[in-house]
Amino acid sequence: LQQQQQPQQSQQSPQRQCKLSHGVDCIGHNLPSHSRQPAHSADECCKLCKSTPGCAAFTFANGPQQILGAMCYFKSACVRTKPNSVCTSGQLCPAGSSGNFADANAQPAAAVAATQNALGTPGLTVEQVAGSLGGATLFQTTKGTNERLAKSHLHFVADFAADVPVVDVSNLATDQEIIGFGGAFTEASAVVFKGLSPALQFQVLERYFDPDKGLGYTIGRIPINSNDFSPAPGSWSEDDTPDDYSLANFDMGLAHDNRAMIPFIRAAVAKVVSNGRQL
Repeated sequence: LQQQQQPQQSQQSPQRQCKLSHGVDCIGHNLPSHSRQPAHSADECCKLCKSTPGCAAFTFANGPQQILGAMCYFKSACVRTKPNSVCTSGQLCPAGSSGNFADANAQPAAAVAATQNALGTPGLTVEQVAGSLGGATLFQTTKGTNERLAKSHLHFVADFAADVPVVDVSNLATDQEIIGFGGAFTEASAVVFKGLSPALQFQVLERYFDPDKGLGYTIGRIPINSNDFSPAPGSWSEDDTPDDYSLANFDMGLAHDNRAMIPFIRAAVAKVVSNGRQL
């Protein structure tokens, strides 16, 4: 009898395809190693992601601000996205999958799996984790995009093992009290503000001092005399009298500041107070 040998079937991992979303950047979840590689197209980026251990999503960036040229950034998941005209993002899905590309309200399977592994609880989504761990609000201005104080929400997820630098912000040890956030009222910004139309002035105040539609600043630093952000003649003071060490000629009326600085500060104070806060 002649024994027939059965051909061995090669065991292959299920084929995966890339779901692409043009004009979208996938935020965070960069691989700790092999996090980026040059590429000529999103399709090439997809092939590279398939062959990169741990890669489940990617962003292909190709714009004038890319100093290193067109680049593929590999991700372990795509949990949050933002518009970016020079980016194409993709995620790996089973072949034939009809799922849509993840956005801020739809989590990819890889993101859910990463959360499940972190918590050890199957079936737990990023939204469910966010409900228990909270989140933060991000304001971002990015060169080469339309992002100007763009507001987005970040969801906290459970800790997971990763060989990356860690900044530990603990709520167990109390140090200084944060009384607020803000910036400096410079003469240059005051002069620009003065030259704007009332409608644009309203937008500036809203973007900086409104807690819901802007940054919600409640602190402002005010320089005395000129500084490095003062327009021509540049250097001046409230008392330009030589050798007047007693400040007998100090301008108590603040004539120079009343041209632009003080009206700008008063407008900011009025905006903050209108929201029930103090500047």
